[in-house]
Amino acid sequence: MVRTLIGPELFRAGSDLYFERHDGQAVTIEDFVAAMSEVSGRDFNQFMNWYRQAGTPRLDVRGEYLADKQQYQLHFHQHCPATPEATEAEKQPFLDSAAVGLRLTRRHLPLTTDENRAGQVELTDIDQTILSSTMCLFSQCLRLRGFSVPV
Repeated sequence: MVRTLIGPELFRAGSDLYFERHDGQAVTIEDFVAAMSEVSGRDFNQFMNWYRQAGTPRLDVRGEYLADKQQYQLHFHQHCPATPEATEAEKQPFLDSAAVGLRLTRRHLPLTTDENRAGQVELTDIDQTILSSTMCLFSQCLRLRGFSVPV
């Protein structure tokens, strides 16, 4: 998921930095994420919810085509069921990066949004709506592509 968030070049640079600093040492995920943060300049605090909170988040997705605007809206809702240490309401949203596309009759079409790379959506809130300017006629289903998000 870190590679998806920062891209393959920065992930490689972060991996090189991580091994340069920690080869042969007993290290933590925090050490790995610190190297990725340093090379990318990205804040991984929300990403660390994957390690601070128990449970696997669930992702509900609803899509709708707005014909008058020729836009497709995806409405995402993430939630994590209660675990012994926290209720569902106490859980903080996870940072997810999903590769999404629409499956048309015989081909896949990545969604392009103003905020994100083509086909890539970063989910940071419990409820989030993404607008796509891609024409989406005859859409059959939304696909989370390439095992990009473990939900």
